[in-house]
Amino acid sequence: MVTKKVKNFIALLINLAIIFIIVVTVSSFFKKINYFSELDFCSAIGYNKLKVRGIDVLKYFTVDSNLFAALACAFMIPENIKVITGKQKYISTPTLGLKYMATVALTVTMLTVTIYLVPTKGFAKAFSKRNLILHLVTPCMMLFSFFILENGYLRFYNTLLSLLPITAYGLMYYYKVIDKGVWKDIYGFNKGGRWKLSVIVMATGSCLVALLLYGIQKLLNRKVKRKLY
Repeated sequence: MVTKKVKNFIALLINLAIIFIIVVTVSSFFKKINYFSELDFCSAIGYNKLKVRGIDVLKYFTVDSNLFAALACAFMIPENIKVITGKQKYISTPTLGLKYMATVALTVTMLTVTIYLVPTKGFAKAFSKRNLILHLVTPCMMLFSFFILENGYLRFYNTLLSLLPITAYGLMYYYKVIDKGVWKDIYGFNKGGRWKLSVIVMATGSCLVALLLYGIQKLLNRKVKRKLY
């Protein structure tokens, strides 16, 4: 049986890896990063083919949700260390709630890309180079560490809080795209004037994702509690 200390040690390594991957990948939208003069990581993930660069990438929920995930992982690291050193038995609810919020946001990102963007934009565009990292790799890493490695207690109000990042972005997107028309409809949610349908679908889907992840975490946490505590 894997102990909680071992699990949190693995979680610590994954959190550090998530932070590194996200910071390097998002940084590559702003500037080339060369390693050892022979390996250009950013070129390898398609820097020179990128159409959107600089601060404009913050218009994308993919980038915003990944940056939020990196922040959540940074807060999680001290908690992992406390469990490893025996200072506490499990991850505190506020910190686990933050990780849950970020995991919900990245899961919504991954599912939106898979269900909507792949059929409309094509698989290659949705899951190639940087998009493979930000649309699939980091969401899967977050889900694995949240469900399997980091045990703690969530409350139902955490499901409501988890929807705040998605709601905030949705309101901003509506304001900039529909109301003011100063942003391009980068996702095509308003194609044919169907923004109302898009709002209903995204809101319903986000709520279902939040509830599903909450339910799975609660179920797994009860099983872990019986084994470890």
